[in-house]
Amino acid sequence: TNQTGKDQKGNRTLDILLKKGFNVVIIFAPEHGFEGKAGAAQEVKDGIDVKTKIPVMSLYGKGTGRKVDPEAIKDIEAFIFDIQDSGMRHYTYISTLLNVLKTAATENKKMIVLDRPNPLGKTMEGPLVEPELISFISIASIPLRHGMTIGELADFFNSHVLETKASLTVVGMS
Repeated sequence: TNQTGKDQKGNRTLDILLKKGFNVVIIFAPEHGFEGKAGAAQEVKDGIDVKTKIPVMSLYGKGTGRKVDPEAIKDIEAFIFDIQDSGMRHYTYISTLLNVLKTAATENKKMIVLDRPNPLGKTMEGPLVEPELISFISIASIPLRHGMTIGELADFFNSHVLETKASLTVVGMS
């Protein structure tokens, strides 16, 4: 998650989960970091959430994504993904989503995605990525403006991109 993981009243999803009794043991942060303060393509370092003292592990470094360390997740049951996406393929939050889905599938962990609206709506526009041009800023062959919510992207990646499917649950918006 990052600074976008909040409810309509501005409460962090992390704090809501803890209040409801979830045992959150690690926070994984995408590009720009958990608090959203790191610049574009700036390395995001591991740290600790000041409020909860929960460790924060970076999934972004040196201009590209970092894989989830299997040792760091050996004792977790599930990933919860809560990031507001921009609706464009070249933003790295969807790349982080796909990488975490892959990890969930290969490490036999549950993946829960908290759906968020696509700020650009459902319109799809632009070319698909050619297979030889797949990179962290073009992680899958989807249009430049993909037209999907983060939950719809998770379903799409799980159904059409991953070779091994993750145990995925998308929590719909209300």
